Amino acid sequence: MRRVKTIQVEGRGEVTVREVSIKGVYQAWESEDMLEQMKGLVDEAVSPGFEELSNWYPSEIETVVDALLEVNSSFLGIAGKLKLKGVIEGTLATIGESLPKLFVSSLSEVT
Repeated sequence: MRRVKTIQVEGRGEVTVREVSIKGVYQAWESEDMLEQMKGLVDEAVSPGFEELSNWYPSEIETVVDALLEVNSSFLGIAGKLKLKGVIEGTLATIGESLPKLFVSSLSEVT
């Protein structure tokens, strides 16, 4: 059963975070357009989706990320058991590098 958690983000209200699918992570990882795939992955895992989150402050997003890590602990645990820690860390680093680009790309769509 897919894990889901609802949290309250001060000033923003209710946020629902969901466990991501292995397929979704794999598609984002293997995609030539990782930025666009990451937007889709955020939309799959978080409600509200990427467009609204792109207007939030880092301190607000941090709460969402903490909840995402919690509901995806099984995926991260399996990756650790399979000795994929380095792969996961590399992917997370790539995602971390991509986030500013994602947010900047959303700004260019608005202006």
